[in-house]
Formats: sequence, C-alpha cells, structure tokens
Amino acid sequence: MTQPTTYIPLPELQEYIAGYVILKIPEGIIEPYFLPPLGLSGFIIQSLNTKNKFIAKIEGEDFFTESAVVTGQVTYPIYGQIIGQSKTIMVFVQPLGMHQLLGSEMSSLKNKSITLIDFLGKEKADKLLDKFRANPNNEHQIEVLNQ
Repeated sequence: MTQPTTYIPLPELQEYIAGYVILKIPEGIIEPYFLPPLGLSGFIIQSLNTKNKFIAKIEGEDFFTESAVVTGQVTYPIYGQIIGQSKTIMVFVQPLGMHQLLGSEMSSLKNKSITLIDFLGKEKADKLLDKFRANPNNEHQIEVLNQ
C-alpha cells in the first residue's frame, strides 16, 4: 500500500488547518481507499490525473466525481479506490477552520462535497489549480496552500 506524505501547516495556520496529505499512486497501480470519519472538513485536489481516477463513496453513493472538491465533515467512512498514475492533495481543516479562515458555513456539506469552483468561484479556483499544475513539486504545492 502506498504511503502518503504528510505535512504540517505553518504554526499560524494550525488553529485552522489540521494538516496536508499528498498521495502519489504510480501508473498501473490500483489502491483501495478507506478513511474513517475524522470530524474534519477539507479540500481534495487531484493535481496529476484525469477524471475518475479517484473513486470515493460514502454510504454507497458517490462522495465526489470532480477532480477538485471541498468536503464537509463526514460521519461515515469514505471508501473506494485510486487508480494510478495520480497525485492527490488533501487538506484537512479543523472543525471550525472553514468558518474562521474563510467565513464559510459548512453544515450544509455534512457528508457531501461540492466542486472547488462552486466553493471559491471560477477565477480563484482556476488560479489555485494553475499554481499547482505550474510546479508539481510537493514542497511548492504545500507553500501554495500555506499562502
């Protein structure tokens, strides 16, 4: 099983962000995916793959189908599979972090997700995704998230 790389946010962000995780799956590998309910909301961004490479379900339903989403808190396990070649960046946000940091009310997203574009708006979402794609280096991408 492929091990993710974890990163700690800057000290001034730790009140809002629990951590960052980057998971790279090599070409030709299919990895099962299981995440128990953590009580955290977050972002899931597939920065190196195509649609349908990350299959995620919650209670038998698709949890997300787009390559960049914002998720609410989950109270059931998320499960599925990741089909390589892929690189997925996950941002785990503290329970009140989305509201404190971004002013967003997340209760409507309990056990759901929405596209990053719907959450941030097209211009901001495209700008963030362009920064990830411009430099695939993990440390650069974490720096972008810290900004």
